[in-house]
Amino acid sequence: MAYPGFLFLLIYFLARDDIIAYNVTAALQILLVSIATLFLANLCYQLCLDVSQSRTLALSAGIIFLILASLSMHTLHFDGAMLSDGPAISFLSLFIFYYYRYLSMGKHSSLDFIWSSIFLAMTCLWRPYFVLLYPVIIVFELYRSKRIFESSSLRNILLFVTPIVLLDFPWIIRNYITFERFIPAQSDIYAGTCDRVCRAYRDFAKIAGGIWHAYQAPHSFACYFESDYPSKCSFRFPFYMLGDKLNIKEIEKVKALYARYKENRQNPLLQDSVIQAFSRLSSYYRQDHPYLYWLYPRLITLKSFLIHTATFYSPTYEKGVERLGKFLFWVVKSTQAFLYWIALIGGFIGLIRLTIKRKESYILLFIPVYLIGLFPVYLMTQETRYFYAAYPMLLIGASYQIGSMLKGISLWKLSLLRNLSQKLQ
Repeated sequence: MAYPGFLFLLIYFLARDDIIAYNVTAALQILLVSIATLFLANLCYQLCLDVSQSRTLALSAGIIFLILASLSMHTLHFDGAMLSDGPAISFLSLFIFYYYRYLSMGKHSSLDFIWSSIFLAMTCLWRPYFVLLYPVIIVFELYRSKRIFESSSLRNILLFVTPIVLLDFPWIIRNYITFERFIPAQSDIYAGTCDRVCRAYRDFAKIAGGIWHAYQAPHSFACYFESDYPSKCSFRFPFYMLGDKLNIKEIEKVKALYARYKENRQNPLLQDSVIQAFSRLSSYYRQDHPYLYWLYPRLITLKSFLIHTATFYSPTYEKGVERLGKFLFWVVKSTQAFLYWIALIGGFIGLIRLTIKRKESYILLFIPVYLIGLFPVYLMTQETRYFYAAYPMLLIGASYQIGSMLKGISLWKLSLLRNLSQKLQ
């Protein structure tokens, strides 16, 4: 998609300096996520108030959300970088705010409905896979109306999809003129950066539970196949994967063939041979272990996707200690890991409770479930950054859960918390 780099390009044309353009873009992205965080704090307050009918609990949850969101650096990392993740998370947060207001207020919130459709369209332009939210929202809209062909429901559905159609239309025209194909977002899941050999290579890496994108990591599948110094690579194929047909000897043959291909990538016969070789390895695994073939790779990917310290963006131990000192470095690392696990466990529990008590909040629970189902289960990718779009939603769930546990304890005795509660009102 062209839109993620549009702001940087616009500022660059004005300033004619890439450093200034980078800094201004990063500052605007951080400002955007700050605004989105305040909107979500308001949403957390209103949602908890609707569910519990307790102003005290709602204020507690809103304050807890602000504290957790302020201390968390997970999404802030993306807002300071030229990646589409940061703005997409902000747009998604704003969509959820307006969408819940629309569902809560019903017919009197047409403006909220329009804003929610605009922000979801912006989210999809920065992260196209969120387009699958549209059928879910349409089905829920029909469920609420109780009548499939009711004119008001059909009008709402048409209004809801209009922003994404209008915003994506220039990109569709551009792609059709350039490639003579209908490409609404990107050509494939790898955005055209992966050829046939690359896809066969990555497909085998996925079922092996390996990391194919981190070439510098010694424990990665990529290091095993790409490195010219195999002694530095600690990756080993798991024992349960090997069998009568798939064994280390067969894998080493394919590795040697792949090394020949890297020296002559333009040879079509060599390309076909490498593709067939990787496909054959996958087939051997499926024949040796038909049940493990489908189950284990997804379990391994789920583990890597969810179970971690959430500090992959932090500097290495040596650089971290040099910049912060040993004590402060470990405080920051452990704090971020603790916050992530609060959001993951407490967030899911809280969102399930909120959805049960108020079905209008279903979208907050659906987004983390959808991302887990899409990336580690279906696509079998281990990149944890794809899950951070769900982090603000999980913080809302965790805030509600913590607020419920602290119910009856007065948090306003501290003047700082009392001032925060007054600003949330």
